Amino acid sequence: MDIVEFCNDIRIKVNVQQIFYYYKTGLLSKSQALLVCKDLKNNIDPIEKQRIQQTIINSKNNAKHHFYNSDLLTMSNAIMQNKTSKSVL
Repeated sequence: MDIVEFCNDIRIKVNVQQIFYYYKTGLLSKSQALLVCKDLKNNIDPIEKQRIQQTIINSKNNAKHHFYNSDLLTMSNAIMQNKTSKSVL
C-alpha cells in the first residue's frame, strides 16, 4: 500500500521551546533540561528509523512512501486509506 505522510517541524520546535522556557524560568536546571532534550531525541530516533525501514520495505514490494514537509496544520492524526472502490477513514 502506498503511504503519504505530512509533517512539519513545529512538533519538535514546540517541545524544544517548552524545555527552553522551563529552563529560563528556573523550573528546570541545566542538567534537567539536557536530560529532557535527550529523552526527546530518544523518542524521535526510533520514529526516524521506522520511517527509513518502511521506505526500504515499500521499495521492495513496489509500494511508495511519500513524506512531505508542510506548514499547514491538519490537527488530526486520522488515517485515510484509498481503495479502488471507496475511501476508508
